[in-house]
Amino acid sequence: MTEIRIFKLNVDPRTNIIAECEHIEDSIIVQNPMTINIEMQDNLPVMFMKPWLPMELVTDNSVMLSEFDFLCLLNPTSEVIEFYRTTVEKFKKKIEMIEMDNYKDISTEDLIEFAERKITNMLN
Repeated sequence: MTEIRIFKLNVDPRTNIIAECEHIEDSIIVQNPMTINIEMQDNLPVMFMKPWLPMELVTDNSVMLSEFDFLCLLNPTSEVIEFYRTTVEKFKKKIEMIEMDNYKDISTEDLIEFAERKITNMLN
């Protein structure tokens, strides 16, 4: 079962990461990981997130970690979960736009083939 969790890793205990986590035997698959940062603006805390993995450079925005890599796993509030989901969707759209921009000099036939592959992958 996949759950959205906040966690800290032993190698970098100062960084808060939120992700979809799936426990498999002695490992945890972390999907769409985002770092969580909180800054004070006008004496109010403001939360923002950014990708933990370099989304532009990897084909799969997930990583498998040993359960021993984790310092702690926490349950986020429903508001944080909603903010996380919205942020992940925004970054996915941004990556899609970058991918499409990379194809701006490609023929219409190639773009149609690209779109058909994307749709097929979404349906399967």
